[in-house]
Amino acid sequence: MSADLKARSAVDPIDLAQQLKEFLRRMEPRVAVQDLLDSGRGDEAYAVLQDILLSDDSWEMLMLAGRAARATGRPLEAVDFYEKAIARSEHLAEAHEEQFDTLVSEECRKSISRLIEHKEEVGRLVDERVWRDFRCD
Repeated sequence: MSADLKARSAVDPIDLAQQLKEFLRRMEPRVAVQDLLDSGRGDEAYAVLQDILLSDDSWEMLMLAGRAARATGRPLEAVDFYEKAIARSEHLAEAHEEQFDTLVSEECRKSISRLIEHKEEVGRLVDERVWRDFRCD
């Protein structure tokens, strides 16, 4: 705050309170990451999530990490994040759906094909996950 009374009186306290409330909301990790993803800054969202996940690997953060990984061209990492979210069992259907959509996406199929060339058992694992997610077991 300014020591100058004239400068302080130019600021409407109600507007200031609303701005502070919005800043506080945007400081929530989930909101900050979602804002970054929504504004096309997926790489930044992914980097921020790497730090967040060190202390908060909740279902919600794992799902956001999956979305950020997929948005930044990391489909296999997205699948791993979704798998961790599925293990949490919360909102199970949503995690299965997003993992399924990622696994059958063109970008992921290309990555999986390259992996299968080196390790055939990857194909079996992917098939198991696709069928499980499709049935949502």
